[in-house]
Amino acid sequence: MTKNISRIVLALLMMVVAIPASAAFKDFKIDLTAYNDASSLLTADEVSNNANFEFGIAVADDGTISRVDKADASATAVISGKYHNDHGCTGVKLVVPVDGAVKIGVGNCTYSGHTVKVKDGTGTEVASFAVGTGCWSRNKSDEVVTFGYYRGGATTLTIESSSYTPFIMVAAVSDVPTEYTATFSWGDAAQEGSLPANIKVTEGEAIKIPVNFTLYQEGKTLTGWTDGKNTYAIGEEVKMTSDLTLTPVFTANAVALADRTEPVAVKWNFRRDAGAPVVAWEGKSGLIWVGQAVVNGKKIDVKCDVSTSPGKIANANWNDWAQWNKGTTFTIPSCKGAIVNVEAYNALGTGDNPLKIDGQSDYISSKTIEYTIANTAETIDVVVGDEGAYYRYVQVILPVVQATGGKTYNNEAATVVWPFTDSTNPAVYTATPAEAFSTVNADLGDLELRGTGTGQAKDENGNAVTFIKLRPSGTTTAAKWEVKPAAGLSFTPTKVSMYIQRFGTDAENGVTVTALLADGTSVELGNYTAPRNNKSQADDKFGASANYTNKVEVELTAEQQTQLTSADGFAITATVGVGASKEGGFSDVQIHGLINGTAANVAKYTLATVASPAEGGTVSAYPAADEYEEGTEVTLTATEKFGYDFVNWTDAAGNEVSTDSKFKYTVNANETLTANFKQVNTYELAIIVDGGANDYMVELTPAPTVVDGKNMYEEGTKVA
Repeated sequence: MTKNISRIVLALLMMVVAIPASAAFKDFKIDLTAYNDASSLLTADEVSNNANFEFGIAVADDGTISRVDKADASATAVISGKYHNDHGCTGVKLVVPVDGAVKIGVGNCTYSGHTVKVKDGTGTEVASFAVGTGCWSRNKSDEVVTFGYYRGGATTLTIESSSYTPFIMVAAVSDVPTEYTATFSWGDAAQEGSLPANIKVTEGEAIKIPVNFTLYQEGKTLTGWTDGKNTYAIGEEVKMTSDLTLTPVFTANAVALADRTEPVAVKWNFRRDAGAPVVAWEGKSGLIWVGQAVVNGKKIDVKCDVSTSPGKIANANWNDWAQWNKGTTFTIPSCKGAIVNVEAYNALGTGDNPLKIDGQSDYISSKTIEYTIANTAETIDVVVGDEGAYYRYVQVILPVVQATGGKTYNNEAATVVWPFTDSTNPAVYTATPAEAFSTVNADLGDLELRGTGTGQAKDENGNAVTFIKLRPSGTTTAAKWEVKPAAGLSFTPTKVSMYIQRFGTDAENGVTVTALLADGTSVELGNYTAPRNNKSQADDKFGASANYTNKVEVELTAEQQTQLTSADGFAITATVGVGASKEGGFSDVQIHGLINGTAANVAKYTLATVASPAEGGTVSAYPAADEYEEGTEVTLTATEKFGYDFVNWTDAAGNEVSTDSKFKYTVNANETLTANFKQVNTYELAIIVDGGANDYMVELTPAPTVVDGKNMYEEGTKVA
């Protein structure tokens, strides 16, 4: 009875499988590139319109193939997909009845890897293989074809390729190579992370011991895998002559990140073409991803803690990108002065909820962003926001961190750079070495920020320079960029540079660059005519001026260097040089110099922040720390909640400190600062919709705050 039931089930399964044709199986090869020649199986319409296709493949006795209707009785197989370009078709699916074991070949494509999956007539996956590199459309040979095998009996195979497919073949074989499996097992190792996927290869082929992305032991590095007899190093190729069970070999680290004597970079990469394994994490916490760092010449594993609760990470469908969804959090090593990089497919730093690094998003918007950490914490979080979904990596560059006080500098090169390309964050900077400076500022006074602009100015690579546009509509006529060395150190300026531009105005000799010391000493470094943004030099009214230039570069003389060496601070100013209704532009402002002296021990103080009343709003401080070095500049931000207005900041004694909701505060003593809010009247705006319309068809601007189901507005709000 049981056997009869099994036969009935099998018969039913065979009835629902789409048998493509009744023709006997013959070996065949299909070229899915299109060069508009007579041999192409694709129509001109399918090629020119990147159209979907589905048709039968008829195979003549001499192996010649032709296109027939998918239901034609002469069809050996049915193929479907969508033409993409000369690198092949996407979404390729081949359905072919076979009499037994077959060899399957799929053409490689340089631009994207393939995962080929093979299912039998019951829908069970019976084979899969990853297609390698190369470009079959440029070199139509077996050298750029990856082969796999179906080893079973008669059935109808469905062969699917996940990306560009330029070529596919199926041939019957009588002698199928033996398949061996490399199985990765924990053995006795402590389990933190996840094991690599098992690898299947045919007899005689080699596997490559994978780079570690997912296993971690504190204070140790994964250096290889062992089968109990032999130990194989990371990256070593192992020829398979039998099944292998491999367990990890961890080696105690001789160094730690804290031992670094030079900056150390750690990248946590999710690109599969860089060796990353396939992951599909969603709604999970307690995950890890591992990168490698070289510390004093020795390589060590470095862990990044990952949470996708909320969030998601998935990279199976891309070779060079990974999907990261909103809320995904990476916790990475950090220190003051650490530089964090993230690369995304779309520009970051846009929208209301951008990716945040240590809670901050005031980086320069770009596809590859960079942020310098002011926090002294040993770890910081990188949290994915609303923008984009495709990313490649998170990287941190850790500078050398010295104990407070004690380090001696002897003419050590130092550089401070303000990119000055984002008018919402003109003060953003990078300082090297970061610990050599106690203060770095861009002081614009009451110059009016007028966004950004470009013109004919080009950088050294020929790219258009982006400028922050400044209008001298108030009392300030010059922008100022200043640095102050850490206690015990002196700074000697050696070079200053910046790009300059004027927008929509004729002005000669408008930019005067001056060096300043905290004691009032000033040295004029030069006077310049900035080019007009919308005119060539030949068309510019002052293009023939001897001081006409796109870029100011001043190498300070030995005498000037001596005169301007200071422990109290150095600054450069540049006059905007246009009228109150016009703009001057600046970009890529740099101060170079030398640091000398021995860093002094610096007092540390606490800074507490409070919102009053608590329900009136929120407060934040960046960088956030339990204690701050004396002289540290902290950005304080008060954000009012609905129904409240910000009033001011007051200190512990009740003295008003600032009336700006966001301001910079210099820590010189233990202090508590309070952000004060006042309650304002709020009212409901009820909307009644007549005439058969629905409520959702009425849109209010600005949108109301919904409280207990009511549309509420603060008193005085104009609603359209």
